[in-house]
Amino acid sequence: MTLTLDTTAPTMTVGPAPTPALATPPAPVVTDRRRLELVETIDAQRAEIEQLRANLRRAEYGQITDGGDSRLTAFWEAAMEIATARSFCEQYDIIAEEMGGPRRDREFTVSLEVSATVTVYVNATGHDEEAAAQSARENLETYEIRDAVNAGNLSEFEVTDWSAEEV
Repeated sequence: MTLTLDTTAPTMTVGPAPTPALATPPAPVVTDRRRLELVETIDAQRAEIEQLRANLRRAEYGQITDGGDSRLTAFWEAAMEIATARSFCEQYDIIAEEMGGPRRDREFTVSLEVSATVTVYVNATGHDEEAAAQSARENLETYEIRDAVNAGNLSEFEVTDWSAEEV
C-alpha cells in the first residue's frame, strides 16, 4: 500500500480570525501658533519647577529665624520632655515664649461659678398657689436641685466667674 500526500489541497485553520492591520492615526498638525503656545507652557512649567526647587532648598537648608519654624518641632518636643523630667519647666516656658516656640500644656484646678436654670418639682401645701410656692421656696433642699439636674431638668447655664490654680 502506498500513501500519497497532496500538497496542493486547500488548508483550513482553526482559531481566531486574523486581525486586520491597525491603521495609525495621522499625526496632528502643529501650527506655528500652537508650537509657540506649547513652548510658552513648557517654559512656564520649567520656571515653576525651578521656583519649587529653590523653595525646597530654602526649607531644607535656610536659616531658621523663628522658633515656630516647623523644622524645630522635634527639638521643641525633646526640650519639653527634658524640662519636665528635670524640673526646668519655668525656664522652658520663658525661652519658648521669647523665641516663639510652643507653650507647654500644664495641669490646673479650675473653679467655675455657674448660674443655671433648673426646673425642680416639689410637693408643697398652702391656702393658695402663692402660699404653696412660698412654702416650696423656703423648704427647697439641695438634694432636690441635684435630683432635678440628674433627671435632665437643666435647661441652660452660664459661667459667671472662674479662677484657676496650677497643680
